[in-house]
Order: sequence, then C-alpha cells, then structure tokens
Amino acid sequence: MKREKTGGRKAGTPNKATAEIKSRISDILAEHFTPEKVAKNLEAMEPKERLLFLTKLLDYSVPKLKQTDLKADLKSDVITVLPPNFDRAARIAELKQKLNETDE
Repeated sequence: MKREKTGGRKAGTPNKATAEIKSRISDILAEHFTPEKVAKNLEAMEPKERLLFLTKLLDYSVPKLKQTDLKADLKSDVITVLPPNFDRAARIAELKQKLNETDE
C-alpha cells in the first residue's frame, strides 16, 4: 500500500531556500569570476597552484573518458575496443534487424 504525503511542498515544487542560495552563489561568481579577474589571479598564483586550478577547470570543459575494454588477437594485428557494458551479440542482432527492416 502506497502512503501519501500529508504535508510539505508538492512534488516538483522548488525549495525556496535552495533557489535563494543558488542565486546568491551565482551573483558572487558573476562578480568575482570575470575573465579579467581570473586572468589577474592566475598570473598571481604560484605555478603549482595555477596548474591545480586549471586541472580542476578541465572537469567542466573536457568530458571524462569512460572505461573501455581492449581485446587483442596475439596472432594478428587486430585490436578491438569495446565500450563498457557492450554486448556484442545484442548489437549485431540489433543491426541485422535494422538492416532487414530497410530491405523490406
């Protein structure tokens, strides 16, 4: 038996406190992270600090690589790269079905 909520805000209603905090943080970032201020602060940093800062920014501009599986046939020069959770047989079946659909 599913129990219904008897109080609180309705599903999908944003939390006012969270919205206000996000707005204030956004205002602070807009004020302090102008291109000019960031460039000036970067120049003032020690090389190690600068590298750490720039490395952290990479997470927001370059997608992280996902794990892949490599299968190599040692008797030939064939290397197969498979994305994680790749079901080769299911993918072949899916492609065959699509191919059959387009032939009809």
